[in-house]
Amino acid sequence: MFKNLLEPFKYKQISALLIGQLTSKFGDSIMKLMLPLIVYSITGSLLSMGLIMSIMIVPEVFLLPVTGIIVDRYSRKNLMILSDVIRFLLLSILTILSLCGLLNIYAIYFYAFVSGIVNSLFEPAYSALKAQIFKEDIRNSANALSEISNQFVTLLGPVIGGIFASLHIYSLGFGIDALTFLGSVLSLLCIKVYREAEKEKEPKFSLHVFGAELKEGYYEINKHDFIKITIFVGAFVNIIISSFVNISLPYFMKNILNLPDFYYGIAMSFFSIGSICMATFLGSRNQINKRGIMTYMCFGLIGSFIAGLLLFKNVFALILCLMLMGVTVTLMMLIWYSSMQELISEKNFGKVSSLDNFGSFTLLPVGYILVGYTSQKIGISQTMLIESLFMMAFGFLMIFNSKIRKFD
Repeated sequence: MFKNLLEPFKYKQISALLIGQLTSKFGDSIMKLMLPLIVYSITGSLLSMGLIMSIMIVPEVFLLPVTGIIVDRYSRKNLMILSDVIRFLLLSILTILSLCGLLNIYAIYFYAFVSGIVNSLFEPAYSALKAQIFKEDIRNSANALSEISNQFVTLLGPVIGGIFASLHIYSLGFGIDALTFLGSVLSLLCIKVYREAEKEKEPKFSLHVFGAELKEGYYEINKHDFIKITIFVGAFVNIIISSFVNISLPYFMKNILNLPDFYYGIAMSFFSIGSICMATFLGSRNQINKRGIMTYMCFGLIGSFIAGLLLFKNVFALILCLMLMGVTVTLMMLIWYSSMQELISEKNFGKVSSLDNFGSFTLLPVGYILVGYTSQKIGISQTMLIESLFMMAFGFLMIFNSKIRKFD
């Protein structure tokens, strides 16, 4: 079982990529936990957190179609290095502001905006680089290892982030996150990747070329029904999952379950445990069957888990809900990664990855604000019930689509 899972570590390129991202994800897991708690501490408003998340997403929505073309034209590794250097500098500034007692909501707004710009470049570059070096014979295990490494650090990161937030020592969290991006840069420098030698020289960039290359990405997506449908449905599903984890859940724990801030970090660690278990299991398999049905079953089950948490409203239900969500989200994501890497050509992977993220994130800014506003108007429990019902509808009803059922 573990022999197949560890096979990718024989390749230096994959090892360097996984170690670098393991480092940066550790810092990200601390910051992801701290960010909503910092905003609540400064403003005491759910709407402010929705605004922060929207500011982070809006640049991605507008820039992703452009950055996908950039990723397919230039070195994906170098674009990732540039992104990490910018994030290192940004977090270093926040560390200094926090140490000097000058941290305020406007600094967080600036951080969210710049992060959105950088993410729009980094994410398609990272996805394309993985597709480039994760070859078919080790694809499942490499994707599983990538997910395990991401989730493993979040077992510790959220707990540390929760402690930092509870003690109001935000500067330490910012500083650690900054250093992890520096570590990621050092790992990326060890990777040597060569693009197709016979590739034609790219035409000079212009508005006409931009339109043509963007159409090429759309044509690539339209070749595959599962990819096309799931990008569309994912635009709505991402609103629910992201708003639940980033907005609804911390408020629900604090105001309904009456738990202190650091419990949010502990609870999210159980999500990681479920994710690691599923990734370990899938990493030992050469392929995944019934991918269409399984993906949409995961959507429906996530809605059921949220409903279960609302029904029982206790710590045990919280832990079970998040652990099962970790299992289902990881299954869903690993199916998606392997399907994209199998179906999409290397030449167009950056464009398709960007359009995938564009489709998935398009409605997030409106969704975050809507969830924050709805929570304040009708209550957090009622908002979570709506999230649950929509997830079950998207998941279980789409299974009746023949194109989804036929995708194996």
